[in-house]
Amino acid sequence: MTIRRKVSIVAILLPLMLLTQAFGCGGFLKVTEKVAAENAHFANAVIVAHKDIDGSGKPFVDDATETILLNASKRIAGYDDAAAEMFVNNNKQGVLNQVDQALATIDTEVANGIAGIKNPDRKLQLQAIVAGLRSLIITAKTYVQVQGTGGKI
Repeated sequence: MTIRRKVSIVAILLPLMLLTQAFGCGGFLKVTEKVAAENAHFANAVIVAHKDIDGSGKPFVDDATETILLNASKRIAGYDDAAAEMFVNNNKQGVLNQVDQALATIDTEVANGIAGIKNPDRKLQLQAIVAGLRSLIITAKTYVQVQGTGGKI
């Protein structure tokens, strides 16, 4: 099975599994914990790819791209933390705004940063992680849209 096919399968199945898991036990705050963990995994993968050197002696991820991706990861972490706090404080619109900001960061800065990676294996690895991260964030948004807030855990 090719890597692209695996990424496609993950992109299709992961949201379904996450929705089941999120609504079944723990709700929104559990999802925000998973977003934080997946975001940390993404940041770590960027750092590792930056440290790894290709055959020409250059890193798989150049300095500028690493900076863009790590800064985007920090912003996503901030949006995630703010969304969790707003959820507990019953601010549904604030939660949705934070979630939309996180998705916009993924769809622009993260996507553009990954597009600049020339090594196809590293690019696919990071794209797979980002697909999971994006799915988690969409799961969080869906939860709030369906369930509301109310500080329910």
